[in-house]
Amino acid sequence: MSTKIFPIILLVVCGLSFGVALILFQARSTPESEAFIQTVEFGVWLFMVALTCLMMFTTPFILARDLKQLWVYRRGHEADLIFSVLSLALLFFVPYIYTNFLGEGKITYPLAYHSIKVIILFILGFLLVALPGALGIWLIRLGLIAEFQHPTVEANTIKDFLHDREMLQRFLLILGTLVALTTLMTSSLRNAVIVAGASTPENFPVIGSLIYGAYFTLVLIILYFPAYSQLLESGRRVRDVYCPLPLPDTAEWEKVLARRKVLEDTLQLNQSVQQNLQTGIIVLAPMLSGILSVLLN
Repeated sequence: MSTKIFPIILLVVCGLSFGVALILFQARSTPESEAFIQTVEFGVWLFMVALTCLMMFTTPFILARDLKQLWVYRRGHEADLIFSVLSLALLFFVPYIYTNFLGEGKITYPLAYHSIKVIILFILGFLLVALPGALGIWLIRLGLIAEFQHPTVEANTIKDFLHDREMLQRFLLILGTLVALTTLMTSSLRNAVIVAGASTPENFPVIGSLIYGAYFTLVLIILYFPAYSQLLESGRRVRDVYCPLPLPDTAEWEKVLARRKVLEDTLQLNQSVQQNLQTGIIVLAPMLSGILSVLLN
């Protein structure tokens, strides 16, 4: 047990230490930066950055076994996966590009080397969390197609389906947590720069945090929906193989319907996409954090 926990503890410590060290690097090199890091609001932002880095360092370790298992399904789909990766990278970096290069009224952040530190966080977030999570969801969809295109009544069929469903939820949870943390990080940065006098509420409106969270929530839903639709389709095929419908006028009709209902509940085929998105908690977390920021201000 200790051999399994030790790597996680080490990664947690490394992640927290890296986040703090990155933000505090040369933070006292200018008077404005030194004054900025002494505010309470900066401490809140630093804490959110450290939590996000913790997640970045631990996610590859957590998802490694699942990705190794799913990697076989890439065969024959390499071109599609490359296109998907490039598309995700574009979508992921749109907010950073707009905020730093295209947006009007660019903010001069008081923290020394702020832009470099933020782009490092973006790149690590993409490579260590967003990309593995998205890759897992894509590969699960391909795996569902390969495994359950023509399912048969075997001992492990239902078990394999439930395992795939569990993995899909795990990848969703990871990506949803990243969206929530980065949105909270944006909200806390806003508060810090306003308190430091580097911006005003008018130039850095709180609606920006809400839009930020809504944007990445939409990207997450677009990423998740095709895999979840395939999951439902595969589950219905499993159900039909195990409990094929007889004619309505036969004696087995009601008995088979009851068995199908039990199997549907076991496979969770009656859940909507909204219900399946962790009862809305993960997807709504960015929006709730933005609303909380409004209330606190």
